[in-house]
Amino acid sequence: MPSVYGEMCLSNTAVYNWVKKFSQCHSKIVDEDRSGHPVLIPTKSTEQQVEELIQADRRETIDSNAMKQPFGSKQFADDDDVQPEVLLWITQQPKEFYTAGIGALIK
Repeated sequence: MPSVYGEMCLSNTAVYNWVKKFSQCHSKIVDEDRSGHPVLIPTKSTEQQVEELIQADRRETIDSNAMKQPFGSKQFADDDDVQPEVLLWITQQPKEFYTAGIGALIK
């Protein structure tokens, strides 16, 4: 199929999953609600929310807020794809980051 449809072609696994769902009478082709953290995509709205957070607590900084969303708008296919990015982010944090985190856990 990739030779016909190119890079945008569904994987065999995805096709098998759709066949299985349709065989079980699942006829919706839109994503249903599921558990877990929703994916955040930076938009004007999220930028405004960050600005409001900073204005509400002037001690909040872009750097400390960046800690909460270190990967911006990057998308990862699965856990294996995200692990190298997480390890890189962890190694780039200053010692004070870990000291503050451990101190907060002890309190």
